[in-house]
Amino acid sequence: WFCIQPPVVPLEGRKVLDLGCGLGIAGIVAAGLGAEVLLQDRDPACLRATLETAVKCEVGKSITTLRCDYRELPAKLMEMEPLAKF
Repeated sequence: WFCIQPPVVPLEGRKVLDLGCGLGIAGIVAAGLGAEVLLQDRDPACLRATLETAVKCEVGKSITTLRCDYRELPAKLMEMEPLAKF
């Protein structure tokens, strides 16, 4: 879809949170369109696979992963200074 239909809102320079990212396809596409992306999931295997895909797609530098339950997310963001910008 993103290949044939440009996003309604430009993503260049925006920050995107992919909550419960699973395999992170939406976040990887957002990174490819210029966003800084935080991928959150509680499953480490999902985050590992997502990061591998992001590196293969050459958007790894635009992706940050965070392993936690979604209910822990606000506290985790405040603990991690680099992520406080999100």
